[in-house]
Amino acid sequence: MKKIAIRIPGTGMRTIKTAVAVVLCLVIFELIRLGGIDSFFTHEESAQPPTAFYACTAAIICMQDTVERSIKKGAHRLVGTAVGGAVGLLILLFDDAVPFMPLTILAAGVGIVMCISLCNILKFPDASAICCVVLVAILMNHNAADRYLYAVYRMLETVVGIMVAVLVNKFLGLPKRRTGRQPEGAPPE
Repeated sequence: MKKIAIRIPGTGMRTIKTAVAVVLCLVIFELIRLGGIDSFFTHEESAQPPTAFYACTAAIICMQDTVERSIKKGAHRLVGTAVGGAVGLLILLFDDAVPFMPLTILAAGVGIVMCISLCNILKFPDASAICCVVLVAILMNHNAADRYLYAVYRMLETVVGIMVAVLVNKFLGLPKRRTGRQPEGAPPE
């Protein structure tokens, strides 16, 4: 009887690891929610507790074909998130001091320049894009009473996603590959 192998194109070990990393991020944040830990983070009615979205996004982006590449991608993501978050917090402080919308909009443009420049100075130019995305995410949500918490939560969620991606990539091993034809009479692997 002939074996029939069903193969979904593009479904390799990296795809499986990415799916596992996303599921783990969802589980982690569901456990946080079920354990009531998210209420520890929220001190105000309007505060948005940590969510899995940014963790899942970081896990997807950081999952690479090797652990080393995942760590490198994670480092870029981490630097970009930290710099974008810090610049975003600075602009929020500026907005508190000078709450004049045209100046805040101009500060956003200056913030983009700062993000890209800082990533280049830190020798992480590949972190520039995510750095700017984080900055914009923080600034787009700057009207809420919990805007400083929002910035911190987004950075923490990203760290969780990076850690999950690297650990899944490290501990979910690749299947052993065949190294050629089997000798005649050898049992199948």
